[in-house]
Amino acid sequence: MDKNFFTLEQAARIIGLKPKEKWRVIKFVQSKEYGLKSSAGSAAGSGSRRYYELDDLCELALALRLLETGLRSMVIGKIIRQLREKNDTTLNALVRAQGKDADLRLVIIRKPEVGKPLDEKREQIVCWVSTVSEAEKLWSANPARDVILVPVGQMLSGFKHRLAASTVSR
Repeated sequence: MDKNFFTLEQAARIIGLKPKEKWRVIKFVQSKEYGLKSSAGSAAGSGSRRYYELDDLCELALALRLLETGLRSMVIGKIIRQLREKNDTTLNALVRAQGKDADLRLVIIRKPEVGKPLDEKREQIVCWVSTVSEAEKLWSANPARDVILVPVGQMLSGFKHRLAASTVSR
């Protein structure tokens, strides 16, 4: 499969941002806390452009969705690093596939630490599930933990639609 490269403007549109909100993509990439990057090349000065690959767009879309849930940038960065370390390319695979993905959820199970700073050092488990019962099973195996269940199926559906429209119009 040939790699597609996307400009900042295309990346912002595909992940669901309005044109005037493209600064969010820049912030995701420039902020060390998120750990996101432009794999296809980074801007090297005034007038230069960053280009993004599909993997980058998947991570950017997930970061945006997690930010919308109220998670902090350091936590979002840790989640994305954990998914990378597990080589969990589920989101990218689903974007490429034609399967049913409406029920996809990201489960984040975190150990509460009362009185300690809310940073990325907190113990957490991150994985994908397609049913609430799968999430409940994980939670019951990890008692006394907080669970964040993030439905990403609708976000993924919109992402796929905008990606297809962008690819056709190129």
